[in-house]
Amino acid sequence: MDTLQSRIYRLEQLLQSAPERPPGASAAVATLESPAVSVVMPTHNRARYVGEAIESVLAQSFRDWELLVVDDGSEDDTRSVVARFLVDPRIRYLHQSNRGASAARNAGIRASRGSFIAYLDDDNVWYPDFLKKAVDVLATRPEISLAYGALVTDIHNFHQERILWKNFDRALLETGNYIDTNVMVHRRSLVDAAGGWDESLKSLEDWELVLRYTRTEPAAAINVLAAYYRHCDDTRITKLQDYQRDEGAVLAKNGDRPPAS
Repeated sequence: MDTLQSRIYRLEQLLQSAPERPPGASAAVATLESPAVSVVMPTHNRARYVGEAIESVLAQSFRDWELLVVDDGSEDDTRSVVARFLVDPRIRYLHQSNRGASAARNAGIRASRGSFIAYLDDDNVWYPDFLKKAVDVLATRPEISLAYGALVTDIHNFHQERILWKNFDRALLETGNYIDTNVMVHRRSLVDAAGGWDESLKSLEDWELVLRYTRTEPAAAINVLAAYYRHCDDTRITKLQDYQRDEGAVLAKNGDRPPAS
């Protein structure tokens, strides 16, 4: 049972400032090909916010990354905002006609080079140690293909929690997603084995991806604040009919139990 005591314990884990790394992390990370992490950022008409998202990638304590900003047919000033950051050779700008966030993420993956892949939406921001902790886990635990941190949010209200972070539980995951797009890092091999983002879905695409990527092996929860989920405008609001349709499609595709009532 998820008690108040267990929530406090998880919060203490997140807030502790433990400098130690997993055994062998330094040597394991040093063997990774560069860039170690490809960060894929889809964006559409968010010129006002995308710069702050990019800045949070630049602020990461782990530095061996590339950032692919995939402009999904923006009609505002997004291109010129992103252009200011292109002096950093790690950042690339791609443009496509408007096809949706999942198509933009897939385009970013195809253009990426990293062994690990992470995602940051254009209106959210990362906490500075997220990539460092995720890479340490993936580099030292070959049996793990997906790691995730904690999401700070005022939007999701998952069991009335502001910090969305739970130990991996496949049965719980089948009732609803607690691993947000912005807090996961996974191996490229998962894309090769199970495919990329489902472009037919208009909502719940992150839930579908995580269900598919954890079907045969568990994910690892890491004790790090990963992302802050910001409510910047109304473009995130999902139509009820899309949600209900996509919920059925996700469960049918993955053969999982229906959500608990």
